[in-house]
Amino acid sequence: MSGWGSRPLDARGRRWAFALAAAAIALSGVLLMRFGGEPARDDDAGPAPTVLSVARTTPVAVAPTPRTTTTPAAPAPPLGVSEQRAAVAAARRFLGAYLHWEVGDARGGVRVALRANATRAFGDELLSSPPRVSGAPARPGRIDGLELGDTLRAETPAVAATVDRGGTVTPLIMRLAREEGRWRISGLG
Repeated sequence: MSGWGSRPLDARGRRWAFALAAAAIALSGVLLMRFGGEPARDDDAGPAPTVLSVARTTPVAVAPTPRTTTTPAAPAPPLGVSEQRAAVAAARRFLGAYLHWEVGDARGGVRVALRANATRAFGDELLSSPPRVSGAPARPGRIDGLELGDTLRAETPAVAATVDRGGTVTPLIMRLAREEGRWRISGLG
């Protein structure tokens, strides 16, 4: 059976796929900002007592635990244009090396580029378990597009990429963090 999902995407289809991926990232950021905080509670009601049940006997009320009120930190302002460019440049450098790495190219230059553009922890994790490639090495994918998340904030920036792997276009999300004074990739997905 042949459907629209079984054929490679043309340029227009890739743009739509990239736009949908970027919209999904933006929507998830908005939802996390809206619903990701602490659950709402009625502070006027006072602390609720904790109830313990011992060996199926009558519940025993224990003294209430005082609730502490914490003020959430103000969200960081959006990144400036130069910071956005630096974040995208870091993602491009990392992804260029990662596309070689994932097809089994573990030459020194690839390893150096991964180490230079990943956080220390993510670089250690990535380089400690090289990909297992069976058969002849495949050609590395090609970067089809890079876009900063619409809800980018300084604490958790992400870059959405679309990668053309031999006619199959796939999305890839890269999380970034500041380390040693510059943007580095801290994880994928």
